Amino acid sequence: MKPSSAEEYRKRAEDRRRARKLVPLPSGAVFEIKKIDVLACAHIFKKNKGVLDEIAKEQDELKLAELLRGKEVAALITESVTKPTIVDLARGPEDLSINDLEGMDLITLFNEIILFNDLDRFTAGKLSSFRKEQLRTGGGALSGEVPQIA
Repeated sequence: MKPSSAEEYRKRAEDRRRARKLVPLPSGAVFEIKKIDVLACAHIFKKNKGVLDEIAKEQDELKLAELLRGKEVAALITESVTKPTIVDLARGPEDLSINDLEGMDLITLFNEIILFNDLDRFTAGKLSSFRKEQLRTGGGALSGEVPQIA
């Protein structure tokens, strides 16, 4: 393993921003999702830290679909889905409201967004406390982290 150059880093970051995935839904529709910024996701869930825990525990599909229509998760879904356009309030024939989505489609879409963005490794606590600017120590390690010795 060798350190990345600035050019390699920029290319990887750009490739990540461009990453897309087609998601077939139980209704037969196919949506396109994109990678999202973990910081943006953390910001979405900051106000309601328990919603991810509620979602993880819910067994009833109808109740789960209603939780996924909540403000925080709806923001995650509208941020992640690139086609078709999902908006808070549908204004045109090409717009879908989160409430237009069938329950099983919504559940499938949410799961795919979580997995595609590697968000399944975060707990609600980790995600909501994720800081935009982590303090660095003089040795380059993030504060609170134990430096690894090779």
